[in-house]
Amino acid sequence: LPPVLDIAHRGASKLAPEHSFAAYELALRQGAHVLELDLRLLRDGQLVIAHDRTLERTLGIETAFAELTRAELEKIARDHMPLGLEQVFGRFPRARFNLELKDETLEAPRALASALMSASEVQGQSGSDVAGRVLVASSHRPVLEEFRRLTAGAVATSASAGEALDYYVCQLMKR
Repeated sequence: LPPVLDIAHRGASKLAPEHSFAAYELALRQGAHVLELDLRLLRDGQLVIAHDRTLERTLGIETAFAELTRAELEKIARDHMPLGLEQVFGRFPRARFNLELKDETLEAPRALASALMSASEVQGQSGSDVAGRVLVASSHRPVLEEFRRLTAGAVATSASAGEALDYYVCQLMKR
């Protein structure tokens, strides 16, 4: 990989609908090295790829993703159903991903750890190491700590906002 990575935020979201197959395909064609995906947890414990907490901006509905099951979301969203992680992994078996857990609940890292294990089992048969192509991010320290605990450090993570601040303060203090 080059020293500076081109990370496609929500795919090529200025030229195609954010977090869509079209946006990811275009980003990769344009030379992106990493696809950035925002993850939201549904009430039934499944993850969908969506940035906002609610459906308001994309569908004009004020309901939060966390209030809906996948089946309920499918009825509401119809043709605008957010993609699932397994769909994206299946469509882009060699791509690198930055997966951002947007929710603060500890159920989100549990769902992601489970999804990554399942994807690794499925794609492992084709020689594709999903865990090795993923960086998991979150602004919330407890979320990242839970994910790290569950995966025993086998999947790369970013620093949370608090961890980055701790590092910065330590550098200022020359510790």
